[in-house]
Amino acid sequence: MMPLVLVILNYAGDVDEASRKIDEGKMIVNEYARKHNLNVFDGHELRNSTRQKMLEINNTNISGVLSSSMKLFCE
Repeated sequence: MMPLVLVILNYAGDVDEASRKIDEGKMIVNEYARKHNLNVFDGHELRNSTRQKMLEINNTNISGVLSSSMKLFCE
């Protein structure tokens, strides 16, 4: 975030414009972080734990469907 702020301050015409662009940048970064499940404090662990839970849910659903399908073929 700091490099973004420095670039904006260098290229902005006045302080109000720089402030507005910095706020826009913060909103974009926050939206990206929320969209991709990122957190400054736990970052990698949060993404992996959420991904792992989703994989486990999908795998149990798939295995349930497969086992019921196999029962139909065996009967």
